[in-house]
Amino acid sequence: MRYTLIIISFFILVSCTNENTSKNSHASVSTDSNSIKQNQSLSFSAHDISFPCAVILSPTKKIIDSLKNFDGEDFDTEFEEIMLFTSDAKKYFESHQIKIINMTSKGNLKFHTTNNKDTIINLAGFYWSILLFNGKDAPIHMGRSDFYIEVDDYMNLKK
Repeated sequence: MRYTLIIISFFILVSCTNENTSKNSHASVSTDSNSIKQNQSLSFSAHDISFPCAVILSPTKKIIDSLKNFDGEDFDTEFEEIMLFTSDAKKYFESHQIKIINMTSKGNLKFHTTNNKDTIINLAGFYWSILLFNGKDAPIHMGRSDFYIEVDDYMNLKK
């Protein structure tokens, strides 16, 4: 039951609306040379993304403490599985030169497409989650099953 709750919350998309964004997102762009070429300029702010990337979301410390209290001893096992998946995902993104943004699941995030359509996502319900954005379409929430196929298809990666 506890593991199911974590998985369900992992896949919950709290809301996608066209409202004003919060400037309280706490974001950082990975500077790993495999994920961002040195001569690329990034038009990135903590609340507005207009370039293809993977956004890796982590819960706030308060949420982590709450999950630890709720799950007890099961938390460590679940945490290890999530971290392994996230690590594998990062390696895959880096191998395909997909920019990586690490954020805390707090506030709103606005994705601006090349056809001037905005998608605003409230990050409050995302714990350990990955959002993928190709710059053209609305971002998608990545699951564990068929991860590589979904990334390849959505990002239009050559096989």
